[in-house]
Parts: sequence; structure tokens; C-alpha cells
Amino acid sequence: MLVSLINFDDMQSISSFIQTGGGYFLKAKSDFSLLFQRVETSNPPTINNTEIQSLLKSVRTSLLNAISNFRSLKSLADVTSYDPYIMERLKRFDYDTLKAKRFHNNSTWLEVKQYLLAGDVRGM
Repeated sequence: MLVSLINFDDMQSISSFIQTGGGYFLKAKSDFSLLFQRVETSNPPTINNTEIQSLLKSVRTSLLNAISNFRSLKSLADVTSYDPYIMERLKRFDYDTLKAKRFHNNSTWLEVKQYLLAGDVRGM
């Protein structure tokens, strides 16, 4: 459905930003989980400080990259024109029926619904 909302070149760029930013975020989350596991399963005298520092640096770098990527995505989305016809359809869509068929997490659904009712496909 997003392909109908914006032109193809912008869609390619937006998709790339989403995938890249998600990758950075997941890398940070993975490294943080490993860091947490190392700290929790080590005795203080046997903690490998070099490994801990390396993991912390990786988490920080990945998060900074994710933030930078998100800012670039937001900047592109701010200047991307959306199809007014599609935006109007989003405002009149039967979200309750869609929720009944597809969504199980009510709090997430309510947030998504509010963005779409306002015509905010970016969720900003």
C-alpha cells in the first residue's frame, strides 16, 4: 500500500532507510544482550574488560548509526509528497474490522490507528 502513497524513488530510499536503521538497532540490541549475559554470568575478578569495552563500543556505534539513519529517514519523509486520495481513504478506513482480523496487541493497535486516522503514515 505504501507504493501508492509516494513516488517510487522516494519509496526505495525510505525502504532502504527503514531496513538499514532497523539493522543498526537490532545489532545494538543483540550486542547489548550479549554484554548483559557476559556481565551476569561472570564473577567480577574474571570479567574480560576488553570484551566488555568492545561490546559497549559496538552498542554505542550501532545506536548512533540508528539515530542518524532515523533522522535522515524523517527528513526525507518530511519532504515526500503523499497522494491526497490515499490519505483521505486512510481517514475513512474501517480500522475496527481490520483490528478484529489482524491485530492482537490493543495498545499498539490504538497508536497505529491514531496515526492513520490523522493521515500520518509515518507515525511521527
